[in-house]
Amino acid sequence: NQIIDALLEYARKLDANKEDKLLLEIADAMFNYDSINQEALVIKCTVLNKKGKYALAKNWYDHFVKEYKNLYAENYPRTFQQVISHMQPF
Repeated sequence: NQIIDALLEYARKLDANKEDKLLLEIADAMFNYDSINQEALVIKCTVLNKKGKYALAKNWYDHFVKEYKNLYAENYPRTFQQVISHMQPF
């Protein structure tokens, strides 16, 4: 949890328009520790969408939703549109 917290704190300080590649790396690192980390999902999907990679962002969201359902036996409460419209703060 400390690593995820530190990564998230660092991500909040970054400019999503200028440091999008680093933000994607941070999201991936967060997913390595927690495969259903909601903040990582927001970072990843939002950055990909802003880069014009809507389909890739949607694929990540769909994968996340499936894993969330497998782990919690319930639907993820946020739509894709809600996820990509919630950029900062993460």
